[in-house]
Amino acid sequence: RALAEAVFRWSHELKEEIWVFEGGGWRKNKKLYRAVQSASWDDVVLEDEFKEGLRRDTRTFFASQAAYDSLGITWKRGILLLGPAGNGKTESIKALLNETKGVSPLYVKSFTTRNGPEQGIRAIFEHARSHVPCILILEDLDAMLVPEAKAFFLNEIDGLADNAGILTIATTNHPERIDDAILNRPSRFDVKYAYALPGAALRTAFARRWLEKVNASGLQFTAPAQTADAVAAKTDGWSFAFLKELCV
Repeated sequence: RALAEAVFRWSHELKEEIWVFEGGGWRKNKKLYRAVQSASWDDVVLEDEFKEGLRRDTRTFFASQAAYDSLGITWKRGILLLGPAGNGKTESIKALLNETKGVSPLYVKSFTTRNGPEQGIRAIFEHARSHVPCILILEDLDAMLVPEAKAFFLNEIDGLADNAGILTIATTNHPERIDDAILNRPSRFDVKYAYALPGAALRTAFARRWLEKVNASGLQFTAPAQTADAVAAKTDGWSFAFLKELCV
C-alpha cells in the first residue's frame, strides 16, 4: 500500500512541467513548461499600457481574496483575449504565467473526450478547483465550445461548485462565434483585451527586434533600422506572425 501511495503521489507531482488538458485527459507537459520559463514581456511587442493592464489585472486578482470575501463575492474572475490570430495572445499568456509565482498554471487545448465534451469540462474544472489558486487557460474557446456543451460550460464557469481562486483566461480569434451569454454576461469574462492587427509603430518595433535577432545569429543586415522601417511601410494589415516569417 505504501508503494502504491508513493507511486500515486509521484504521478501527481509536477517536475518542471505544466498540466495540459488534451486528448481527453490531464497530462504533464515539459515542452510548454520550458516555453513559459523562457517567455518574457520584453519579447511581447505591444503598447506598454496594454501589457501593464493585463499584468495589473492578474496581480490585483490574486492579491484581492480578502476584499472579495469581505464583500461576500466568490473570488473568481474571467479575462478574454480576443482578436485575429498571430498578434500576441499566446505570447502574452506565456509571459504572464512565467511572472505569476505561487499560482498553478493549467492549460486547456480541447474539451473533447471519448464520452463527449461535458466529461472534459467537468474534469477540467474539478482539476482546477483542486489546484487553487490557479490560472486556467482556455485556448481558442470558440473552437472548443460546441453548442451541445454550452449549458454545461456555463454551469461550471458560473461556479455551481466553488470556483474560488480560479482566474480563467480564454482566447479567441473569432469572438463573433461565441454566444453572447458567454461573451457579455457579467461574472463570466468581465475583462476583455482586444489584440488588433499592429499599426506601423508596432510593426517597426517588431521587425527591428527580429532583424536584430537575425544579426545576432551571424547573418548581417547593413542597416537593420532602415530595413525595419521599410518592412513596416510595406506590411499594412499584416499580423506579427506573418512579419516574423518575413524577417526570418
